[in-house]
Amino acid sequence: SPLTWLGQVSYSWYLWHLPLMVLGGVIMPGIGPWGRLACGALALVPAWLTQQYIEQPMQVRALPRLARLDPFILAVVASLVIALAGQAVASRATRYVKRSVHATFAAARLDRMEHSCWAKSGSVSPSAACTFGAPQSSTSLILLGDSHAEHWLAGLDRAGRERNWRIEARVMGGCPVSDFSELIHGAAARRFQECSRFREAMLRRIIAERPRAVLLSNFDDYMVRRGNADAAFQVSEHVWREGLRRTYARLAAAGIPMVVLRGTPRIPFDVPTCLSRRAAKLSFATDCTFVPDRLFMSRAHYAQDDAARGLGVRFVDMNDALCTTDTCATVRNGLVLFTDDNHLTATFTRSVGSVLGDRINLALGEAPR
Repeated sequence: SPLTWLGQVSYSWYLWHLPLMVLGGVIMPGIGPWGRLACGALALVPAWLTQQYIEQPMQVRALPRLARLDPFILAVVASLVIALAGQAVASRATRYVKRSVHATFAAARLDRMEHSCWAKSGSVSPSAACTFGAPQSSTSLILLGDSHAEHWLAGLDRAGRERNWRIEARVMGGCPVSDFSELIHGAAARRFQECSRFREAMLRRIIAERPRAVLLSNFDDYMVRRGNADAAFQVSEHVWREGLRRTYARLAAAGIPMVVLRGTPRIPFDVPTCLSRRAAKLSFATDCTFVPDRLFMSRAHYAQDDAARGLGVRFVDMNDALCTTDTCATVRNGLVLFTDDNHLTATFTRSVGSVLGDRINLALGEAPR
């Protein structure tokens, strides 16, 4: 009998379980897989109510009458009603966001430099128009890396204007500067195939152009945080370090000065979403502060330091501009610092552009490591 009852409500449960699992994740972002499964189980309650008070009455009264209508016309009308209702709800939500405090958080989500410099594949170089700072300057600095290199572009643009540097962006999403292409195999190697082609093309181009310096930066989380990889794009600490060494050594052999911009922390939640939830005073909303994983950051710094040993690599660390305390804020004086859970807003990097320029200038003038 329990299985018979479950079979009777199974269709309603099918309709209800996913919306409640998604809603549970929105209301309580940290519930994890088990919490979502609990929300799916909880959906049995509205499923039973739906089966008792909507599904069965419709089978007795409404469906026989609807069955006499043309099914094609019925499907078209129902689809139009659902589409119009969805559009109305979406438009109302958009208008509400634009005139509320949530507009700030929605803007933070899109707070990136506008450009068309992203390389789409290993065989396509970034646009020749990807020049920032002082475009006519004879002093060129080339920025090479992934989206974590790119999120410094607004600050570098300001630094370039102030110091008469021509900043050239050579960026590809998900493509680190660590050249570990020959150190991995199988699915991981295929995952980074286009990245490897792009990196190789850019390194050859940089060596041929001989800029004043190359700025290198990427997300630290290509290196595993724990003993095993958490995602398909992660590699071991040894492979990561050896890949960095290969890139650094190649540029050093060509006599190209290098400045590595240290990685920034990963946040355990989506920042604009968290701030919006807090502003709305939703249940289970948090204060949107975080504690950086300083142990992992130290490991990432050590990997860079060890890979750079004896190669004349300089380092610039801007993390003190983000946070100097044990617990860090994600918004400062109304300025949202992150676009998601790991990328900096262009407004923030532009605000520290002068400091960034000073530190790069100091790094280029100091004695090699």
